[in-house]
Amino acid sequence: MNTLLLLLSTLSVSAEVRDLVVDPMDSAAHWQLGGNRLNYVLGESSVGPSAQQVRQGAKAALKLTYDFREERRQYLSAYWTGLPIPGQCAAVSFWLYGDHSERPVELSLEDAAERWYKRRLGAVDWDGWRQLTVPVGDGEGWSALLRRGEKPQPLQHPVTLRQIALLLKADAPPQGAAYLHELTAKTDVQPLDFVDARVTTGREGNLFYASEPAVVRVRLTNRGDAKVSEPLGLMVEDYFGGREPVSQRQVTLAPGESSDVAFEYRPDRVGSYLAKLSLGAGDRERTWLCRFAVSKPGRELPADHNALFGCHAFLSSFQPEQMEAVFRLNRDAGIRWERLQFSWQRLEPKAGRFAWDPPETVEGVVGRALACDGGGAVTVPASDSLSLTDALTLAFWFRSTGKDGNWQWLLTRSSGAAERTYGVYVHKDTGVVCYSGGFEAFPGRPFMDFTSGASAWDGEWRHFAATYSAASGKLLLYVDGKLAMEHAVNGGRVRASKRGLQFGGPFQGMLDEVALYDRALSADEVAGLAAKQAPPSAGLVGWWTFDKADDPGRDSGPHGLHARAGRTPHDDLIDQAKAHGIRILGLLGFPPKWASTAPDDAARPWVYKPKLDAWARFVEGVTRRYRGVVDHWELWNEPNISVFWEPTPDAKEFFDVARVGYEAAKRGNPACTVITPGLAGPGRNLWGMSFLDDLIGLGVPKHCDALSIHPYRQDSPEESDLVGDLTHLGDLSAEHGARRNLWITEWCWTTQLGAQLGGGSDERRSAQMLGRGIVLALATGLIDRLIVFRLHDPGVDRF
Repeated sequence: MNTLLLLLSTLSVSAEVRDLVVDPMDSAAHWQLGGNRLNYVLGESSVGPSAQQVRQGAKAALKLTYDFREERRQYLSAYWTGLPIPGQCAAVSFWLYGDHSERPVELSLEDAAERWYKRRLGAVDWDGWRQLTVPVGDGEGWSALLRRGEKPQPLQHPVTLRQIALLLKADAPPQGAAYLHELTAKTDVQPLDFVDARVTTGREGNLFYASEPAVVRVRLTNRGDAKVSEPLGLMVEDYFGGREPVSQRQVTLAPGESSDVAFEYRPDRVGSYLAKLSLGAGDRERTWLCRFAVSKPGRELPADHNALFGCHAFLSSFQPEQMEAVFRLNRDAGIRWERLQFSWQRLEPKAGRFAWDPPETVEGVVGRALACDGGGAVTVPASDSLSLTDALTLAFWFRSTGKDGNWQWLLTRSSGAAERTYGVYVHKDTGVVCYSGGFEAFPGRPFMDFTSGASAWDGEWRHFAATYSAASGKLLLYVDGKLAMEHAVNGGRVRASKRGLQFGGPFQGMLDEVALYDRALSADEVAGLAAKQAPPSAGLVGWWTFDKADDPGRDSGPHGLHARAGRTPHDDLIDQAKAHGIRILGLLGFPPKWASTAPDDAARPWVYKPKLDAWARFVEGVTRRYRGVVDHWELWNEPNISVFWEPTPDAKEFFDVARVGYEAAKRGNPACTVITPGLAGPGRNLWGMSFLDDLIGLGVPKHCDALSIHPYRQDSPEESDLVGDLTHLGDLSAEHGARRNLWITEWCWTTQLGAQLGGGSDERRSAQMLGRGIVLALATGLIDRLIVFRLHDPGVDRF
């Protein structure tokens, strides 16, 4: 149960202002790392409990380790994922152990209407512990983070303190740590503030269809010690801003009592809707929001369709229980393409060795071990036996051969960032072994990461075990038979999944004696495994020894969960897409360290120019393997910006990549379609245009079947001359060898908060601008395909 809910049940119901502990900040159960992500990573930054600096009487503090070596990283934060502060919050306080870095501190909060605000506090100009107190009240002193299309509105309670951030400072040490402890609030609480609500439609994806009523259900629970009797009403707002009150009824709740209420609404058009539930009246009111959509069924298409629209990365962006609704919405909207990245590191982990080749074994701790070379080694097919929801133990021996610049997964049951049941990885920058998994108590977080504190990069055989029990809520991480770290997760049951279990990819090293249990082993049992004793039989799900050279993935456990090579994580996604009439545009690029021209000390070797012979072998091998399954390929992504091309974007250097890749793809599959370069732009002020002009001038139209672009912008398509940008590219390609049509392989009016990329648009403006842009783009006659980026934000960090 959430700590905040437990605290609420003990508070007085008087209207006086009281102090309450929002979070003790001695664990990371409701915190995660936030920040400006470059290539979706934050360097060696992390958030987690630490006993290095603690206040008197405390057992731990929350440590924010920051890494500002990348100068484009403007801030790093501890990001709160827990509940709002109840009542009318007058002020928030927290303790910060300063390092005299002079870095500014900034807070972000979210109000009850999901609007965001920030406030700069000043610089960390002290050493040791200091309590910081910040007024909230009516929002005076806080700056609203408005997107285009939004208007200032009064701050609406209850509020949620979302981020405690440290900001970039040019002359400050780039790396260090701050420690945080005891987040408290001074707040005016009344009986109404103890009411908790769970709002649902009972539909996957909150999706309804025209002609049927939309039903909004709410369960109200009084967690206070006084009776609450207030009116409960529903207001529905449609996409165009029209509001309609649905109904109102009186709700009376005794202490501890729950009540279920359902409202029925009949929408008169398709589109998105916002349901606003309000409890109370006058100037003291609680509100909860629920979004739902109304659609009309779309038509099915044959497998070889030539549909126009697609979406980037939706197959791996949603949780399994959401996918049925996702596929239905895509069908209804005419979205029939998926832009899917094919990871070079996973598909060809070392030169000439592909993930579908038979696995190799080497001498291990006991008998033979699985040789993991950074690719998808072997996979246990999906099975109900792998769903360890109430308790689990993962145990294995491993030996790492060192850093390769990638996240190295020893084993994982996952489909990516949107769904992770359980797994263990080696951190790409620190080498620390971490457990990662999803829990039912945190539905808004696809996964949570927990450190063991132990590095894998000592070159020695190490034994690792992770145990978790829903009953205790504790995750225990063992290294070499000894408890290394204990985490109070309180996550409830482990999230279920229909995925298989993958061993060794992408991990550099050896893996041996993997044991999987449906219970949490005792400390003595874990110590026995680390002493090379046979696994206990009670609760054993699978035991993989890798001792049979001709069948290394054979399971010696009771269920026959034999692991096999030959399939990759991409194959599962491709099968899923095919079953729903979705065609794949495969994205190729981004070399492993061994195939990169990056210097040895490069932090991101995958965004450097690949070695051309290695690039040719990879592209040819992948296009040949997927011939007839995936027949459309895009070479690279946004090589005109340093996020995806280092040290400096250069059209001539990238032309070599396009030319060699095109020839290799045609050798692998002569009938395939090859597009490039996935340009960032063009946009207003010729953003990206000069790079593509140079590339076309070098002759790239002769080495592709179409040009791919990402014409992002925030001004309207008319004001930013979208049509002029597109026609310029078509005309210029005709002047240099061959007129090429355009694939828009990423496009939207982004919805991010803050000033990054010039600020985002709210969802309504974003949809309006994209709709107008699509009409204008198609009117040029140059667009072959149009792929939106993206219909879902997989993270909670909205910056």
